[in-house]
Amino acid sequence: MPWDVKTFDNKVVNSSSEVYDFLNIAPMGQYSEMSAFNWRVLNVMQCILRGNSFNEIVKDRTGRIRSIVPILNHDVCMVRDANGELFYQLSNTKEGGIVYLRKDEILHFRGLHTEDGINGMSIINYATKTLGIAQGADKMAGNIFGNGGLPSGTLETDRVLSPEVIERLKEEWKNKFGGNKSGGVAVLEEGMKFNPINFAPDVLQFLDSRKFSVLEIARFLGVPPSKLYVLEAQSYNNIEHSNLEVSNDTIDVWAKNFEGEVNIKLLDSINSKLKSDMDLYAINRGDMDTRASYFTKMMGVGAMSPNEIRRKEGMEIYEGGDEYYISTNNLTPVSRHDEVIDSQIKKQNGNNADEQLRSALANKLNKKK
Repeated sequence: MPWDVKTFDNKVVNSSSEVYDFLNIAPMGQYSEMSAFNWRVLNVMQCILRGNSFNEIVKDRTGRIRSIVPILNHDVCMVRDANGELFYQLSNTKEGGIVYLRKDEILHFRGLHTEDGINGMSIINYATKTLGIAQGADKMAGNIFGNGGLPSGTLETDRVLSPEVIERLKEEWKNKFGGNKSGGVAVLEEGMKFNPINFAPDVLQFLDSRKFSVLEIARFLGVPPSKLYVLEAQSYNNIEHSNLEVSNDTIDVWAKNFEGEVNIKLLDSINSKLKSDMDLYAINRGDMDTRASYFTKMMGVGAMSPNEIRRKEGMEIYEGGDEYYISTNNLTPVSRHDEVIDSQIKKQNGNNADEQLRSALANKLNKKK
């Protein structure tokens, strides 16, 4: 997924921006031990699991960015000085001891849950109560099925039994028919009857809480339940719609989250008038017919050139492919649009003159008759 650098009018300037290489090739420069892809995965995982992801912005003496170095979450603590200025306290540094960095020296990605806009909250912390319910439901389910399910019946007798006899019968019944031994043949003592208990299916509704926990996790992550393999409502017809939901409701939100931090810390958007933009086309694109129809329409109104289409499709551009076209009878280059229109007007005027001449000749011949 390309992470472009653009001007505010959406002109791509990747080739002239050093930030582009850090975001798309290697965050730590030429001798990086981590690819840009793995760096992105690391930051997303840190945000989900820890709530925050930290990277040191290393600059040279001229202020140019030389590398972006990930920092382990537990080595960073956010503090404020007496004036309320935010600093990042780093421990376990190469220099040893504690180092304080200014906020413009740290690329700080936050999770989507936060209480103050500064410190992110992990999804795990946010979902603690719900996950606790899920663990309780799993434990309860294990206990019930480990004991052979709910009671299947009762033992009845006309005789009065002492507490000792009742306890003995309970232990014997449990030892003979409890747990994995359920389903055996019971031999009842004299005068005893077995009365089965019929339970409605709703008795085990608590098991739906396990599905509920999956739905809650999907909600916390911002993904459709089908992406966590809850497939009851999934069909072939809504697979593409589900993919679009992931793109629009999840990936796009994370992209905006990361883009905003890069715009402030790496591009200085306010002064440079540059912005970062993750290209989500590869995720949003549909099947071949849908894409062909889309590109035909975009090219027909002069919104895209052939080379722009080829770049989107990962194809090599060709010389002369940067020309824009507008659909007339055929596709006409925008640069020749006025020429084509003038030609059509002249042709129409010529046709009108010919029609007038034929009409005059026809009238003259009619008069001779």
